[in-house]
Amino acid sequence: MKELPVSFADDTPMSSALRELRHMAGARRTWSLLAVVSILAALVGPFGTIVDLALAQRFAYWGLTVAGSFFIAGVSLSAAEGWVAARTERKLAGIVLGAVIAGVPITGLVLVLGYAFRLGGSDAMVVYGHVVAICFCIRLIFLLTEGRQSISADVLPAILDRLPPAKRGRLIRIAVHDHYVDIVTDNGRGMVLMRLKDAVAETVPEPGVRVHRSHWVSVRGVSGCFRSRGRVFLQMRDGARVPVSRSCRGAVRRAGLDR
Repeated sequence: MKELPVSFADDTPMSSALRELRHMAGARRTWSLLAVVSILAALVGPFGTIVDLALAQRFAYWGLTVAGSFFIAGVSLSAAEGWVAARTERKLAGIVLGAVIAGVPITGLVLVLGYAFRLGGSDAMVVYGHVVAICFCIRLIFLLTEGRQSISADVLPAILDRLPPAKRGRLIRIAVHDHYVDIVTDNGRGMVLMRLKDAVAETVPEPGVRVHRSHWVSVRGVSGCFRSRGRVFLQMRDGARVPVSRSCRGAVRRAGLDR
């Protein structure tokens, strides 16, 4: 049976990426993480900055470099992975594309900051190669960590038993199409003949919310929330956009997803 995508014409991968960027920029833990990384980089002084720059200069240089690179990479990777996810399930292709795209503006940022702080001249292609490799490796590590999170047998949602072993993983969302339920995990998806009500009952103990008469989402599977033409949608980590019905907005808000 052909799988039906949950997407909307007025919502592009780039607009979705920008919404996720605004969400990250508004999170206190994002800035805490960037501060920690910037401080460590300033103290260690990698790439010769410990010799070329004074401590105060290193704090300024690495603060701008880390924050700028983080948000540029975040938008590029999210947009690229969303674009690829709408066409294929090959997540690695999205990471490669995102790293290649992010490498251009990040390289420009590094070169401009190097000039501003009077660091020694750097070869643009060498910097670009390093940036692409770092973006790819960091995102790949996150992907492997997400995909291999262990779930003990006694807390494994029963609904995962209905999927082939290779497609079992963390639940992202469940949607009903006709009499079939589309079960989506971070390792794939499968269609099962059953009622959505029964499928939701088998998601325990995975924290989730019924957001529409045809959709259930895992709290951990949601990457953002946005509004379009008066309607509320949830951006999912598999690239899907799930509508939220008016009657379910209260539950979505209580779960902390409507922000």
